[in-house]
Amino acid sequence: MKICLVNPPFLFPRRKDAVLSHCLGLRGLSSHLRSLGHEVTLVDALLLGFHHARAEAGGWLVGLPLSTLLEHVPEDVELIGVGAPFSQSARVVHELCAALKSRFPDARLVMGGIYPSAQPESALRAEVDAIVVGEGEAAFAALADGGAHGGFMGVYSPNGSHHRAFERTHLVADLDTLPAPDTDVPHFATYLDRSPRGAVGRTASVVTSRGCPFDCEFCSIHPVYGHCFRARSAGAVLAEVEHLVRGFGVRAVEIEDDNFTHDHERAASILEGFVRLRETTNHVPFTWRPPNGIRIDSLDPDLLDLVQRSGCTELVFGLEHGDPLMQDLMGKRLDLEAAFEMLALCVRSEIPKITLFYLIGYPGETKEMFESGLGYLERVRALDGPVTVSVNLAQPYPGTRLMERCRAEGYDIDPSYEDPLQRPGVMSTRTVIGVTSLDLDEAEILRRRELVVRLFGPRWKRAVKRGIPSRALPRLSAARPTSGRWKGS
Repeated sequence: MKICLVNPPFLFPRRKDAVLSHCLGLRGLSSHLRSLGHEVTLVDALLLGFHHARAEAGGWLVGLPLSTLLEHVPEDVELIGVGAPFSQSARVVHELCAALKSRFPDARLVMGGIYPSAQPESALRAEVDAIVVGEGEAAFAALADGGAHGGFMGVYSPNGSHHRAFERTHLVADLDTLPAPDTDVPHFATYLDRSPRGAVGRTASVVTSRGCPFDCEFCSIHPVYGHCFRARSAGAVLAEVEHLVRGFGVRAVEIEDDNFTHDHERAASILEGFVRLRETTNHVPFTWRPPNGIRIDSLDPDLLDLVQRSGCTELVFGLEHGDPLMQDLMGKRLDLEAAFEMLALCVRSEIPKITLFYLIGYPGETKEMFESGLGYLERVRALDGPVTVSVNLAQPYPGTRLMERCRAEGYDIDPSYEDPLQRPGVMSTRTVIGVTSLDLDEAEILRRRELVVRLFGPRWKRAVKRGIPSRALPRLSAARPTSGRWKGS
């Protein structure tokens, strides 16, 4: 069958925030369908129209205009798959589907991705023949083989009956049965030359596992992957990475997993392979980093030693908060003292850079919880290491338990999260306050963010780079507001 996979334009908070996605989901689907004998064309509207941007919905829409995008779709296409990776792009995806259906009325049109998985009722309002809820490989392959729209778990059509809850597609149990993402696609070299995460040198995004067994309240991956952790074998991962290094000159790998180090033995085998790769490629400056973050309690001294020797340029940890009650509320449940000891060990191990994800404005956070977390961050700063904090505003993403709790407890939720078609907007952890309450309004959220930013701000970063001890810097108490009322109970 002749299939076309389409990556839509993306919405960014600011024009300067625009980055390329390496299109791993659609490239993986392309490989899978090609292996089954289908003819596949990939149209990446973000890549092809990266220099075309227009202001829209409080942000910037980057990618090919619809009229130009349609010209890249083969006239004889039989099945079109549209990726919808973010709910915030719902409106443009619906407009894209309407344009595709009008131009190619005889082709079956299917939408998949995070948006239809998290908000299937909304996605079914698009002009599509079907949506896929959950992973796409098995469902899309069944559709490509002539399967009915409603005859496969996780596949739903606008005209179907949906009196019960939407069920996800069957998960692929053995990820090694799927080929690596397609490298035989137009402009593949452009992906490698533009890291979506800021890595230096030719960079490839790689996924080695899917899913996470933990149940963080704010996490948005569960509508697609559930809570089941599945992983590619170390051998399969190393074969892909070596192919990228030797065949395409890749010098940096960004592991996009949600929980890369969950399986300790597998992670160790992959890192040992990275060590060997660095040794057998004439000491090519091969590096890697996990930009999505790993659980700090998944490391131990032996694995950390491998991290250090395998070319890791940055460790990113999902700390999220420094107060134990907030850890419980979020469902994160880290042992904060054990986490602190591991952070200290990372500093002593001379990891070049350590980044902590930290959430601000989380529903239910009191003044006391915030102060407790701030005290924890002060202890981290006193380690005098290359530690920085990535401050993120809490977001009630569709399909998350946090969204459900915010609704149940009467929080004020940004309308774009409830219905991105009627009230489109940017869902940015850096720029958007998506949820507020009487006890935690926008002013108070911004005040709390400023305190954390100051703690690990530019002055601190410059001092660490020059080797100045943190104790030589002003204490946080000197930076705290001396007037104004703290919100919270």
